Amino acid sequence: MIYENPKQVYEDYLSGNLTPQQAAGYIDTIINGIIGISFKKDKSFTISNHLERYSLPNTKGMKKKELKNVYSFLNVLNTYTKGKSEIHIGKGVSSKHYVGGLKTVLSSAC
Repeated sequence: MIYENPKQVYEDYLSGNLTPQQAAGYIDTIINGIIGISFKKDKSFTISNHLERYSLPNTKGMKKKELKNVYSFLNVLNTYTKGKSEIHIGKGVSSKHYVGGLKTVLSSAC
């Protein structure tokens, strides 16, 4: 399949058609480099490059298993970007100022 935007890739990942590694690679290619990831449970999920932000479906109404898949994806994105991007999940949980909180949240999902 040829993907045109990150939302298509993310939805295919959530459907079980892609591994998190494949999805991260496709998204990185589509947007010409991931530099930022912002995730707020039940509210928003965006991935950005140097010029634009791309909104992905939020987690509102997701079951625990589905949410676990989202956190696994965030973990892969964090690894995939090799520290070149910043991940913000919420208060006290980010790759910039609150790395301990981020590691706790992401490791609990895996």
